[in-house]
Amino acid sequence: EVGDHTRERWTLQGHMSSVNSVSYAPDGLRLATGSEDRAAMIWDCQTGLCLLTLKGHSSSSYACFAPDGRLIATASDDKSAKVWDASTGECLRTFDGHAKFIRSISWSPDSRHIITASGDATAKIWSVETGKTVQTLSGHTSFVYSAVFSPDGTSVVTGSADTTARVWDVATGGCEQVLKGHKKQVLSVAFGPDRGARHTADKAAN
Repeated sequence: EVGDHTRERWTLQGHMSSVNSVSYAPDGLRLATGSEDRAAMIWDCQTGLCLLTLKGHSSSSYACFAPDGRLIATASDDKSAKVWDASTGECLRTFDGHAKFIRSISWSPDSRHIITASGDATAKIWSVETGKTVQTLSGHTSFVYSAVFSPDGTSVVTGSADTTARVWDVATGGCEQVLKGHKKQVLSVAFGPDRGARHTADKAAN
């Protein structure tokens, strides 16, 4: 018999508006949140206390820990993305280039690149070291809401308000596959652990 061990540990209080995103550090000891209040916050999962507040965006923000746990990436409706030192809260780099809001940001498995999904109907892959765009993924006909790397870092899947998801080759920026079937905008995408499966969810919860 399996008991119900689910219980609330902490209520993390500090944001002044809605929380848009939640991301655990790889070691599970810290948590990053992004909010409509324009800030991102890093929390201690053992005490529930705020360790750092990351301020620099001029609109709502989304936050994601790097796989190596050393950095945090944030994206914002202000059309920019930023990378921060997760220990000090220092902003290390700002990424500009999208024409509209950014609603999703994710890391490559090796923590060397980030990908942003934007209302300008593109996703962009960026070099964390140089701050430059490596690939611009163009093909969707409406807002791109979600973009993630495959577990091996060679592919990306994106989800869009045009009701499709697309799979892209990271090296070339070319579209490998268009996934059709949703009747409403695709809000989230994910790869299965073996890279062979891609999972999507739309606004109708399908």
